[in-house]
Parts: sequence; C-alpha cells; structure tokens
Amino acid sequence: MNNIVEQAITLYRDGQSNEAVGLLSGYLTDPEWGSLAHFHTAFAYDRQGDEKKAIPHYRQALLGSLNRKDRFDALLGLGSSLRCLGEYVAATETFELLLSEYPDSQSAQPFYAMCLYNTGRGKEACQLLMKLLLATTDNQEIKAYQAALALYAEDLDQTWID
Repeated sequence: MNNIVEQAITLYRDGQSNEAVGLLSGYLTDPEWGSLAHFHTAFAYDRQGDEKKAIPHYRQALLGSLNRKDRFDALLGLGSSLRCLGEYVAATETFELLLSEYPDSQSAQPFYAMCLYNTGRGKEACQLLMKLLLATTDNQEIKAYQAALALYAEDLDQTWID
C-alpha cells in the first residue's frame, strides 16, 4: 500500500488528482488501509479545489487509524475545507479539536484565527495572531516592542485612562 500512496501523492502533486483518486478508490473500504486511502483521496480533491468532495473523505479518514502527522493534516484539511465553503462553525470546532490534540501547533493558529473572525470573534482572532507573531518573529523592530505588544494582546480593549 505504501507504493500506492506514493504513486497517488506524485499524481496529485503533478496535477493529476483524478488519476490519484482512481488509484486510491479500490482501497477506500479496505479495513487496514481505508483511512489512509480516504486521507489521500481528500488531499487529491483539495489539490484540485474541490472541497465539497474532500470533506467526506477527511471525515472518513478521521474515523479510522491515522498516524499522528496524518491525523493533524486531516484535521487541518477538514477545517480549512469547511471554512472555504462557509461552514464557519464546523470549521471552528474542527480547529478547536485540532488545537486541543496538538496544542503547540503554530501552523494551525492562522487558520483558526480566520475561523474566529468568520464567527464574529475578531478580538480573539487578533489576540491569537498577535501572540503568534510575537512567538515567531525575528523582526527586530517588532521585538523592540514585544513587552508592550504582549500586554496589549492580553486585552485589546484595555486602556490606562485615569
């Protein structure tokens, strides 16, 4: 099966998503390899911009056994696809699950922030992005204000007026 997966990855990376889906289709119901086949089928659909077809495959993949990295990627792909289709609440819930399972993930945080924004939680989104920026930037001009920005990120509405 690893050879089939490698072939499928090569196909969808080369823009041949339909061929990858066809290659994987025979393994979707396989008890041992079905989750992995659904996972890469979802990726193939995502690569061609067909999130509607990708979503059920992400969900099916997540019901089975995936290694830690593939589970992370499946949750990220599912959340991102849901968000692209305007299913903001479901996307937010997916990213909250992802971040509960992978709390140190920085790559998921911008996607989650977009979902927060889309669900009317712009303040939380901005705070999250500010904290992420402070944790990841090498920009010395921003770092010069790190203490102040970290304080502001805790409560964007706080003022210091007497």
